[in-house]
Amino acid sequence: MQDIAAELQQVVFKAAGTIKPGMGIKAQINAACDNLGYPRGHWRVREAWYGTASNWNGKAIFDLLGRYNRLCQKAGFNVEPANDPLAVIAGKNKFSAG
Repeated sequence: MQDIAAELQQVVFKAAGTIKPGMGIKAQINAACDNLGYPRGHWRVREAWYGTASNWNGKAIFDLLGRYNRLCQKAGFNVEPANDPLAVIAGKNKFSAG
């Protein structure tokens, strides 16, 4: 499950956008919330930021990924869209089984 937490952490890091000098963690989390359409300081973004999002249900995961992918489309694909975490896990399991 750490793979999902790591994937979501990278998503919110990318969603925060460019980090300006002097920006604290709280400001970066708020920037990610703004860009993803969540209220500032939202628990989902905060948990993903700190890598503790591994115990979320599927709906919450895909909601965050959907918001991120819409951000990518809105930005003109300047940001790389997120992978489907279930496909990532299935791919890793396929390679690790052999």
